[in-house]
Amino acid sequence: MKKTILSCAVLAASLGLAGCGSSSSDNDSPSVSSSSETVSSTSSAGASSSAAAQNTYAFTNANGESTVSYSGQVARQVMVEDIKAYIGSIVKSGDPTVKADLMSLFENPSSANDAAAIQMSIEGYTLAQSTYGDISTGKSLVGKIAGGYVQDGSASGETSRLINDTFIGWQEGLSADAKPYDLVVYYIDQLQALAAKADTSSVETVDGAVTIDKVYVAENGVDYQQLVQKFLLMAVGFSQGTNDYLGPNRDFASELTLDGDAPYTTAEHHFDEGFGYFGATPNYAELTDSEIIAAAVDSDMNGVIDLTSEYNFGQSVNCAKRDVGAVSGSDLTAEVISGFTEGRTIVAAASEAGSLTADQETALQAAIAKAAGAWEKCIASTVVHYINDVTGDMEAFSNGEFASIDNFYNLAKHWSEMKGFALGLQFSPYSPFRDAGTGALVAIDYGTDQSASLDEVLAWMGDAPVLANDSDVAIQDYKDALMQARAVLQAAYGFDSDNVENW
Repeated sequence: MKKTILSCAVLAASLGLAGCGSSSSDNDSPSVSSSSETVSSTSSAGASSSAAAQNTYAFTNANGESTVSYSGQVARQVMVEDIKAYIGSIVKSGDPTVKADLMSLFENPSSANDAAAIQMSIEGYTLAQSTYGDISTGKSLVGKIAGGYVQDGSASGETSRLINDTFIGWQEGLSADAKPYDLVVYYIDQLQALAAKADTSSVETVDGAVTIDKVYVAENGVDYQQLVQKFLLMAVGFSQGTNDYLGPNRDFASELTLDGDAPYTTAEHHFDEGFGYFGATPNYAELTDSEIIAAAVDSDMNGVIDLTSEYNFGQSVNCAKRDVGAVSGSDLTAEVISGFTEGRTIVAAASEAGSLTADQETALQAAIAKAAGAWEKCIASTVVHYINDVTGDMEAFSNGEFASIDNFYNLAKHWSEMKGFALGLQFSPYSPFRDAGTGALVAIDYGTDQSASLDEVLAWMGDAPVLANDSDVAIQDYKDALMQARAVLQAAYGFDSDNVENW
């Protein structure tokens, strides 16, 4: 991570910004104390002014009140973490409540879980919040999943947030017109079946047959704990962030009035919600990659982590991991956070002025594209990372057997992370796999006279990995297919070849 400041174009576009820094809020809004630099800039009309070029995602109005609010997004980040924790706790007991419990965590019907205890924990720290309602009330994952869901026979939720109303990338157990919601339910059904299964399954290792004792790992090599978590991060968080709150059709210019009694405008709140789904702390730009990877950031050194401002969730951590794993010219953390802070600075200035100029609109869209593009590169590079892991796991196969039970578990884990994240690359309208005008999938040129689209990449990955007891031909063909997928991702996102090898 390198310290980031706002670009000259953004500084010029942000004239009239009241200021930034630490503040308190009555809206459960994250805020953080920070220092900022003042940079001179000149507007298109030739007037000289100054604007704060800051390293934190912290903005205030003329009264010094924080205008940043994304507690609902933090609540959903925690819900995803808790679903992962619940899946990890499942035991083979025949307990029929697994599906009901997971669907409750997914749907939060009638806000019933607002008073429920948060399951996630952070070693060495206590949490400032004890329940979901302590973060934000009335929130659910199902209400924000791409494509929506069916309730009482009617379509509900984000029915317009699935690009071209088409979901691709998974075949098993789904109908041709299935939506992301249906895939989540399918995964939950599989977990219920695994928990209720009377007998045990085993895999052949070089030391003989070993029982699969992780209930959430199926004998076909699918780790549903990883698959569910990663897919939810994408189908809810990445979709909402890039295709709703920061989507190309978002009309920020019409949202510059105060959001009810809140100290922020609707435009500011919507931009913040996009940032909240990225999952970074407000002081993200001031942290080292190692500090980001640690996730918890005890800024006030009190031993208590405020989940709304002192914890890095999801993709914000993966950006740092890929920067650390790169051997040549990668600073995804700086790229993504500068896009967010540049864009939010423009929205703050426009909110104070009550209008968004043409120049500001142009700069805002550029900043959003920068943030969304870097966010997606963090995901795509993580898919590359897991492609490398999966092929490495397969290299350990020995004469039709796994090297150990851990070899099997690692393959299942890495494959499920790879597939869960890869499925999510379809959810952003800013993706290189999408036509900017129509949203249609486009083919990416790679190699020599070769091209492939995202649906082909996902098909190469399949709905489960090839296992040690498959034929040598099938194993080699699958490794070759994954290398093709990696080559397509490298071409689509312009990744350095050395980084692709090293991730």
